[in-house]
Amino acid sequence: MQDKMETPEMPSRSPDYAGKTLFFEERAGHWLNSSFSAEEISRLESLLVPFDLREGQTVLEPGCGGGRLTSWLVEQVGETGQVVACDLSERLVQGAKDRVRAKNVRWTCGPVETLDLREESVDRIICFQSFPHFERKSTLLKRFLRWTQPEGKLLIFHLISRERVNEIHQTAGGAVANDLLPTGDEMEALLASTGWEPVLISDGAVYVALASKPVSA
Repeated sequence: MQDKMETPEMPSRSPDYAGKTLFFEERAGHWLNSSFSAEEISRLESLLVPFDLREGQTVLEPGCGGGRLTSWLVEQVGETGQVVACDLSERLVQGAKDRVRAKNVRWTCGPVETLDLREESVDRIICFQSFPHFERKSTLLKRFLRWTQPEGKLLIFHLISRERVNEIHQTAGGAVANDLLPTGDEMEALLASTGWEPVLISDGAVYVALASKPVSA
């Protein structure tokens, strides 16, 4: 892969994310030290079957955190594929890069909205534990749609319930106090209104929203 992937790209900082960037910078150590348990890996692999990850694909991972999912994604797309991983926190991006050490990852520090991606250049977009933190969700989902190839897929998921996610963010307070997951019905409507075709919505013990880009979009 190209040498430019060896150093995290630094897009322009957005004032919309100033508070959240500081929030995650201050707590980066927690995510850098976390790994998936065997039980979580089993659930993850089961959840991602409909996502249809394959060798050679390009996957966008907004909110990559400390890279624990990135390392798994790299294995799925293989050396002929690519993962575009970004996060608000410079500490998290650097820590993720140290953890993964793969040449087929494009690392970027900053809001996903600032990424310079060509239209229809991405096969899959996966938002793991990150969707509540995005500003202007409707606008971003439309941008995701432009970046994704026809019949490409978007997956938004948490390994815990929506109620638990929202409780964690409200308890943390500050910059993430209002970063809440929508109900399953609200998410389905949001995806449909932004051009996505909802495939699977699960708002139970785990939260999953899977959507596909129509061929005609």
